[in-house]
Amino acid sequence: MTTFSLTVPDVFAKKTVEVHRTAGAQWLHRLPDLIAELARDWRLQIGSPVGELSFNTGMAERAPRVVAKDPTFPTEWIERALTLNAQLSSSGPEPVILHGDLHHDNILAAQREPWLAIDAWGLVGDPACEPGPFLLNAAWEALDDSQAAGLLDRLVAVFGERLQLSPRRIRDWGACALSSPASGCSKTTGTAGSLPCAALGCWPTCMIRNSHKSHLEHKETKMNKTPHVDAIRTREQHVVDRLMQWAEEQPLVCTRGEVVEQLRALGVQPGMTLLVHTSFRAVRPVEDGFIGLIAALREALGPAGTLVMPTMTGSKATEPYDPLVTPTKDMGVVAETFWRLSGVLRSDHPTSSFAAAGPAAAYLTRPQPLSPVHGPASPVGWVHDLDGRVLLLGVGHTANTTIHLGEATAGVPYTVRKWATVLRDGRPQRVSFEEADHCCRRFALVEGWLQERDQQAEGRVGHARARLMRSRDVVKAVTDHLAADRTLFLCPTAAGCAECDRARAGIGRTAGRFPQESSERRGRLRGHLSNF
Repeated sequence: MTTFSLTVPDVFAKKTVEVHRTAGAQWLHRLPDLIAELARDWRLQIGSPVGELSFNTGMAERAPRVVAKDPTFPTEWIERALTLNAQLSSSGPEPVILHGDLHHDNILAAQREPWLAIDAWGLVGDPACEPGPFLLNAAWEALDDSQAAGLLDRLVAVFGERLQLSPRRIRDWGACALSSPASGCSKTTGTAGSLPCAALGCWPTCMIRNSHKSHLEHKETKMNKTPHVDAIRTREQHVVDRLMQWAEEQPLVCTRGEVVEQLRALGVQPGMTLLVHTSFRAVRPVEDGFIGLIAALREALGPAGTLVMPTMTGSKATEPYDPLVTPTKDMGVVAETFWRLSGVLRSDHPTSSFAAAGPAAAYLTRPQPLSPVHGPASPVGWVHDLDGRVLLLGVGHTANTTIHLGEATAGVPYTVRKWATVLRDGRPQRVSFEEADHCCRRFALVEGWLQERDQQAEGRVGHARARLMRSRDVVKAVTDHLAADRTLFLCPTAAGCAECDRARAGIGRTAGRFPQESSERRGRLRGHLSNF
């Protein structure tokens, strides 16, 4: 409960309601209690509002006034900045206290600390917007155009690395803040004063300049109109152009909620068993990166759904496969991250394992024979048994392992000899087995087959093309076509495909089996996995 009297300046109250409407009025009503809470938590003594302090105004509210004041300001920049600001504000991390105007002019050498930051604005928001002033306040007058571009790239990279922030978010906030006079919040002087900066930090934030023109005029005045002004104007214009180019070239960050909505629109439903093949490079940028994508997939499936991903390790490893530690090979960052998460189980095939999370995970990752690798008694086969779905996210059917299940079901005659390292008599040993493997380029034929049968849903997830289908539909389409030609997926001999020629040369060989020692080891590992 408030224990002191607080008079809110009329100009501040009016502006707050104009910009934020009902939410602003509600915030003003709570303001005395908010300040009392700050005073209690930080042991502050609260004084009267100080006159002529700056305070925040909204981005959309300022944009028309900026254009009216400076008709030369590019309107497309404002439109882009408005879009960026809305996107970034809706997808950001938990807000933190920000300086708000942290650049080299506001950082001094001091005896009490190695550096002293001054002139703080007292804001709260996304930490990725804090480096913005540095991007515009570098020593551009000493650089040519190519050097300026390199410095800008380096600044973003260094801030991202040292502060453990997303370089993409730093760039987007920079494009939003430094190219627009209307991002998030700005400093505007109230004629009758405003509340202390600590109270202003309750609004979303990024730091900006009043306009590209007025900022350069400010720099010109600050430098007493030296001959370098034109050079500075050119370099700083280059910075804005570069940041806007970044924003145009790279898509906006998709929030986790947006990804869930995209998955649901595609046909992913709670309770499904979903086998996912993905290229995060095609999907990104997504809120919270690949971890955010995995979270969105699990949210779309709900607690009753099971998420499955390939975690294959290849056949060239010289160390025995251990599902608890062996990394994937060429599976991408999403799969590599997924199997390491708490509660995720991983199967025990030494070259072609899968990971799963959800009610059916133990069933899908139980022990399987060494060959056929993707046969009925494999994670891919068990997804089929559960009437699971296959999601191709940023990849095509050449990555669809369920087609290999169709090959095994159809009994294709071609194989390639593969090798795996297993434990035998407690010692690593290389063993061979047969796998129906080839270049897989002709797996792309399945796309047309499913489309002809209206059995493939298509859409966008993140920024990638997505395809969703029933595992049983894939296998049925494959076996129907392989019935007429069981070597349909091999490139013609005249094509000179070494992988398919090698598979064709293996027609008639017998598949291998797991040694007994490896089977016993799998039982021990299964006990570990149940507590993983």
